[in-house]
Amino acid sequence: MNNKKPRIRQLLKIYYKTNRVNRPHTLCLAFPKGGGYPRVMVEFEQYLMPQETYVYARSTAKKLRAKLLIPES
Repeated sequence: MNNKKPRIRQLLKIYYKTNRVNRPHTLCLAFPKGGGYPRVMVEFEQYLMPQETYVYARSTAKKLRAKLLIPES
């Protein structure tokens, strides 16, 4: 049983980081500094996140919520 506690802590840490995608956000276009095509980004209050990362974090948070039995509200 002792071996499971660090694993649960690690999963909770990942969950809290990925769960921040549930904050209010908007979609925007961002132009890379070096030039090139604009990218679709997800804008939060204090940071930008690429759309691909947002989708991955959202699905990861959903899976971890089910694994750790955390209620949605």
